[in-house]
Amino acid sequence: MRYIDKSTRCIVFDDFLAQYGQRLHGDWEKLKKITEKPKNGERIAVGRNAYINLFAHLHNEQKGLCVYCEQEIPAKTTENDASQGRAHIEHVQTQKELKAQNKRTLVFEQSNLALSCNGFDCTVEEIEDNMPIKEFCAHFKDGNYNPTQLDDNLFLNPLWEINIEAYFDYELQEEYKQVVIVPNTECTTKQQQKADFTIKFLGLQHPTLCEMRYTTYWILMNRLQNGIDITNELSDEYNLLPAFYSMLKIKFL
Repeated sequence: MRYIDKSTRCIVFDDFLAQYGQRLHGDWEKLKKITEKPKNGERIAVGRNAYINLFAHLHNEQKGLCVYCEQEIPAKTTENDASQGRAHIEHVQTQKELKAQNKRTLVFEQSNLALSCNGFDCTVEEIEDNMPIKEFCAHFKDGNYNPTQLDDNLFLNPLWEINIEAYFDYELQEEYKQVVIVPNTECTTKQQQKADFTIKFLGLQHPTLCEMRYTTYWILMNRLQNGIDITNELSDEYNLLPAFYSMLKIKFL
C-alpha cells in the first residue's frame, strides 16, 4: 500500500457540488442521476460527468493503481469504457460510518475518496457473469464477505498514513508461485499488529493477488537477469506506475 497525497482537488467536482450539492441530500447514489436541461437544449447528465471527472482525477492522483492492492486500474473517460465494472470510487471511511456519526455532508469530501478495484484481477479481458468478484479491497472490507470487523485503532488508512509502505514486507514463495504481503518485522509490535489487521481487513493475502504479484515480480526479475537496467522503470516520477509498485521498490530498489 502507498500513501496517497490528497493536496490537490478535482475542481470540476467541487464546482458541481457548489451548484447541485443541495439536490443530493448527502446521498452518493443520487450523484449520477443529477441532470440539467438548459432552455431550448438537450438534457445534460451533469452528475455523471462530474463522476467521470472525479474518477479521472483520482486515477491520476493514484498514478493508475488501486488504493489498496496496487493492481493497475483502467482509466475511465466515458461511462461505458473498459473500467466499467472493474473499479469504483471508494469511501475509505464508509458512508455507513459517516452517517452513523452524523457526518453525512462528508460523503462527498474528496479527502476521503479514492479509487479501488472491484476485488478481482482487472487485467482479465472479459468479466463473465459468474466471475467471483468483491474478494478483496473496498467491496470486501465494506460488504458481507469479510469476517474481520473494522478497528479504527488498527486500520492503516493510505490517505492518512504517510509512512504506510514501511509497515509491509513481501515474501517470495516459489513453491506456490506467489508473493505474499506480510507485516514488516523491523517495525514495532504495535505497527506489525496494524499491518496484520489491515492485510486481513482488505483481503490482501488473497491467492489472486499473491499470484499477480509473483508474475509481476518475475517479469522484472527476468529483465534484470537479461542485463536490462530497471531503475528508470521504477521511478516514481511517471504519471502511471507499474502494478504492485511498493513490492517492486522493496524487491528491486
